[in-house]
Amino acid sequence: MKLREEIDKVDEEIVNFLCKRDRIIRSVAEEKKSKGLPVYDETREAEIFERLSGLAIEKGLDPEFVRQLYKIVLQESKKVQNENISKS
Repeated sequence: MKLREEIDKVDEEIVNFLCKRDRIIRSVAEEKKSKGLPVYDETREAEIFERLSGLAIEKGLDPEFVRQLYKIVLQESKKVQNENISKS
């Protein structure tokens, strides 16, 4: 049972970090809007995947798993940015 409790705590931390990331993304959207920048930045996204793949390997995780996870995270980030830019 103790291991399940540890997993539950880690899952809670992951959700908390996703909430923190979401708050930052909303600020990024405001900055992009004020500077007239597009939501999607292909170079930045490639840098993120490269950096996180390397980090995954360093930490002993499957880099493809991390890549797939971050595809979802970045898809949500773009959605949130587009919503924030279009409603302001």
